[in-house]
Amino acid sequence: EIATPEQVRQQARQLVEAFFAAIVEGRDADAARLLRYEEPRASRVVTGMKELLGVKDIKVEDIYATEENALVITNEFAAYEGGSGRWAIGIRKEKGTWRIGDFDATTTEKMQEEIDDYLKHFPNAKHFPER
Repeated sequence: EIATPEQVRQQARQLVEAFFAAIVEGRDADAARLLRYEEPRASRVVTGMKELLGVKDIKVEDIYATEENALVITNEFAAYEGGSGRWAIGIRKEKGTWRIGDFDATTTEKMQEEIDDYLKHFPNAKHFPER
C-alpha cells in the first residue's frame, strides 16, 4: 500500500500526539509501543520524556513528509534548568506500522540544521506547516 505525503503527515501527527498524550497521562506502556526501540531503551526514553518540565506543552509545529517517512518538528517547550528545547522527531513505517524512530533535541536556532539534514536525504519531502 502506497501512502501519499499527505497521508504520512496525518499518521505522523497522530503518532506524535498519541505519544506525548500517553506520556502526560502516565500510560508508559502505550507510549513505549509507539517507539521503534526495544526494551530497555524504550523504557529509558519514556522515563526521560516524563522528566521534561514542559512535556505537557509539546505541540506539533511542522511536518516534512515523503511516502515512506516524516520529520515532525515540535514547538519550543520548557526544558532543564530554565532552558528550552524542541524536538525533531523521525517517523518511519516498520512492518506495516508507523513508529517513532528517533528524537533529536535541539534549539530553535539550530532546528534549521535538522530540517536541512532531513531534506538532504529526502529532497522531495513536502512541507506541512501545522501551526
